[in-house]
Amino acid sequence: MRIPPTSMAFTLLLGFLAALPSFGIDMSLPALTATGATLRVAPAQVGLTMSLFMLGFAIAPLLYGPISDRYGRKPVILFACLLFSVASVGCAMANSLAGLLAWRIVQGAGAGASMTIAFAIVRDLFEGHVARTRIAYITMATMVVPMIAPTAGIALLAFGGWRTIHVALGGVGTLLLLAMLLGFSESATLDPTSRLAPSVIARNYIRVLTHPSCLGYILVGAATFGSLFAYVSGSSLFLINEVGLRPGKYGLVFAATSLGIMCGSFSAAASAR
Repeated sequence: MRIPPTSMAFTLLLGFLAALPSFGIDMSLPALTATGATLRVAPAQVGLTMSLFMLGFAIAPLLYGPISDRYGRKPVILFACLLFSVASVGCAMANSLAGLLAWRIVQGAGAGASMTIAFAIVRDLFEGHVARTRIAYITMATMVVPMIAPTAGIALLAFGGWRTIHVALGGVGTLLLLAMLLGFSESATLDPTSRLAPSVIARNYIRVLTHPSCLGYILVGAATFGSLFAYVSGSSLFLINEVGLRPGKYGLVFAATSLGIMCGSFSAAASAR
């Protein structure tokens, strides 16, 4: 059954799709110390799993964008969700730090399509203030996940250890795959004459990167996400290991930060009406 694009259910679906990276990062934050103990490495070394997840998350959209323009949003989303789910199972089965790091790169690459394609779908279907409002609501939905993901990670850690967290992440990816498979109809207008030649893709990216307006927005976005993910990747190691917060209190602190971002998104949505 297809979900109407104008419905709130469709916006929530895109919101949780865009929040897939938050699932991948925030649920595993409380388990860094426990993961290090199992793999017999320092928690700071396990922190590399966050950096490499972000590496995959950053590089993959450079390919997903052109491919989705040529073949559609839906095939890319389904592939990315499947990749995320498989990599999550790989993380759960890892017996060494090197193996875990390798699977985290793949997991990040799977999550890389989520936010990119979610916003592309909005651009496909909506224009003007309607599109801005939808993006703001999607951002609000993505902030719900960081409010609950660390607490969910703590519960899973207590229930079955850090591997259980990655099994649950595989389940999240599978649920999103099924939801997009059954509820989403292709939104892109496909151009069969468009080419995926590396030279064409590189030329298009160079044109975007050298455009003054685009470059300004890119730098603002990079600064925002850079500071956000620097906090995300280092907060658990600092607040739990250095400050001495218990995992439950850390979850509350993390949720408070997400609540602040959510309030800002709500204000943006209200001003876009």
